[in-house]
Amino acid sequence: MNIVIALCQALGKLLVPCVFQYWHETPWRMIAVNDEKTDTVEVAEGARKLAIDIAIRALIEHASATDPDLRHRILQTIETYITGLEPQSELENDFAERARANAQSLIRPASY
Repeated sequence: MNIVIALCQALGKLLVPCVFQYWHETPWRMIAVNDEKTDTVEVAEGARKLAIDIAIRALIEHASATDPDLRHRILQTIETYITGLEPQSELENDFAERARANAQSLIRPASY
């Protein structure tokens, strides 16, 4: 949690809407709980992922104001990488679907 607070203070008002949107969508305990037992390593990783996701969303939102094609180029770069995965095994297909879903999550416009 301290990581999120420090990150929000460092990036200022730009992050505040992203923090609340992300916090509402993915509470940190959902990331960190396994069989009703909290593992400090998982909590630390969940907090780290939250902070990174929030920062990336805020940076993409900010950069998109002056570069409207940024989101499309990010998706296109991921598709180009995925296309290069040969042969398409089940594991590679799973990776591709997860990469697409994670990218969509990071680049979607903020809903304030």
